[in-house]
Amino acid sequence: MLAYSLLVAIEKRFLDRGVHTSWWTLREQLRMHQVVTVLLPSKDGKVLRIRKGTTPEPMHREIYAALRIPAEVMKPVKTWHEPAK
Repeated sequence: MLAYSLLVAIEKRFLDRGVHTSWWTLREQLRMHQVVTVLLPSKDGKVLRIRKGTTPEPMHREIYAALRIPAEVMKPVKTWHEPAK
């Protein structure tokens, strides 16, 4: 029920802004906006792990604007990992 309610709310927000598109189309467009993880080893054996969203394309920015979501959906997350012992 929660998923259905969210879907209806998203579709209503788009209709209120004059955007007539299906959930399937939105999902297909948004699947290209991804999160990447970069692993950078250091000389002391530690590994810096950076998770970051890719730069949104214009169509992604339009979708986020219609939903009132910031274009930078995910701020970079940096964590250090110790070498396995």
